[in-house]
Amino acid sequence: MNSEHKIFAVIPAAGIGSRMQSQIPKQYLKINDFPIIFYALQTLINCPQICQILLVLSPQDKIFSTLNLEKFLDFSKVKILKIGGQTRAESVLNGLQYVKQNFHENSQKIFALIHDAARPLLKQQTLQKFIQQILLFYQQNPSQNVGGLLAMPLADTLKSEKNQQVIKTIPREHLFLAQTPQMFLFDVLFSALQNCSDCTDESSAVEKLNYHPLLVEGERSNFKITYPNDLQLAEILLKSK
Repeated sequence: MNSEHKIFAVIPAAGIGSRMQSQIPKQYLKINDFPIIFYALQTLINCPQICQILLVLSPQDKIFSTLNLEKFLDFSKVKILKIGGQTRAESVLNGLQYVKQNFHENSQKIFALIHDAARPLLKQQTLQKFIQQILLFYQQNPSQNVGGLLAMPLADTLKSEKNQQVIKTIPREHLFLAQTPQMFLFDVLFSALQNCSDCTDESSAVEKLNYHPLLVEGERSNFKITYPNDLQLAEILLKSK
């Protein structure tokens, strides 16, 4: 990695995960005796390229402090912030605003890396490969190449429907499923999110500024915990590691 560049990571963890049908936010559900968020933190903490991790919680969060994860993880580069917003984009933007206000760095040399709290199966090797490819992409053309994301080529046939009936089949060539982490030049992402508070991922906000993020192929195991059955699959895969 180019030592001139610093990477600040943001984990937005202010959501409630309504599709999990759980009484607590899904990032606090347990897999193999640890909350889901533990695994995301562990991977980012162990990544030497990341200098600071901002964990953005809901202002009303009363659960995280009871987990005592400091017993199992080195929190020396983790900052816990109860500044989460109503949307993912707002939570990430609030985290970036904290960086602007508290870290007096040259923002032209800072990247922001965003990773889902409920994506526990990101491998360290995959993360470091991703960072290297994004930095290389940026160095090749700094004025145009501002970052990118992990993604997987669409494997299944895609259907468009109306009233539960197929309207048409959509060719899957050149279609990808977005994952995290996503990593962009700090100033570009900050500006993009200021103008896209309802974007569901960082790449879509950056795309609205007419940039073309790099797609770095990830792994199918790096899925987001969304539905109850995902917990069982994640448990099996984590045990196999």
